Amino acid sequence: MAIVAARAGGIPEVVRHGESGLLVEPGDAGALAGAILALLQDPERRQALGRGGRALVERCFSLESMVAGNLAVYRVLLGKDRADGPVVSP
Repeated sequence: MAIVAARAGGIPEVVRHGESGLLVEPGDAGALAGAILALLQDPERRQALGRGGRALVERCFSLESMVAGNLAVYRVLLGKDRADGPVVSP
């Protein structure tokens, strides 16, 4: 499923325009309606964006990537900016 959202807050981190959905400017109801209509009229693009969104989430927001990202932040904060230590897995 493709996403249409406003370019605000943390939304652009997950919804990347043209990759995982469509972004419009906050408060622009006309652009929002236009983006929704465009996807309703283009099932191939809608499906491609949906696949892109799933791939993005699996790549960037999986448990493994989130743990690795948090671990990297902790290492930097502790002055151990190398990522060659043990990795904790679930």
